[in-house]
Amino acid sequence: VKLCADGSLYKEIVTCGKGIETPKRGDTVFVHYIGKLDDGSVFDSSRERNEPFRFPVGRGRVIKGWDLGISTMRKGEVAKLVCPPLYAYGARGSPPKIPPESTLHFEVEILKWISGDDLTGDTGVMKQILIKGDKWQTPKEGDEVTFSWKGTADGKKFGYGTNVVASLGKTEMVDAFKRAILKMKKKEKSKLTV
Repeated sequence: VKLCADGSLYKEIVTCGKGIETPKRGDTVFVHYIGKLDDGSVFDSSRERNEPFRFPVGRGRVIKGWDLGISTMRKGEVAKLVCPPLYAYGARGSPPKIPPESTLHFEVEILKWISGDDLTGDTGVMKQILIKGDKWQTPKEGDEVTFSWKGTADGKKFGYGTNVVASLGKTEMVDAFKRAILKMKKKEKSKLTV
């Protein structure tokens, strides 16, 4: 499967995944992988560490080839991704293991994904954008913000607040609210899962 216009980045499905859903931009994906150079030497492997690797897809936290390739995978799919330098580490490489201008070969298995941004690094607080906000600015510590919220557990509402005014870092609030608000844009609507 070609993943870019020039066909240099491509995916070969080894084992088909389940269902039709694929991860969306910002979803936290959990994968196992083995990375090899053109000569077949392994430069990295989550399987050797026996620990899945997780990252938010489509956010530029991994090489471009992974953001593009993994976003096309279904749960349980195993695929070979071939990432030319433009979609990997380019002219710089990633010393000492990856030389400049290297084409990288990965076998990747997508184990699962969780919708939204992982705000704590342990999937304890996940933020999923429902309505995008304005521009690019987000609040910072000390800013005064106005927000509304509704809390549910097992489908039942347990609390709410309308036009709550708070000073970030000064007003006492639930940690999940603060973490989320610091990542939100004006007029954004998001769902938090705690």
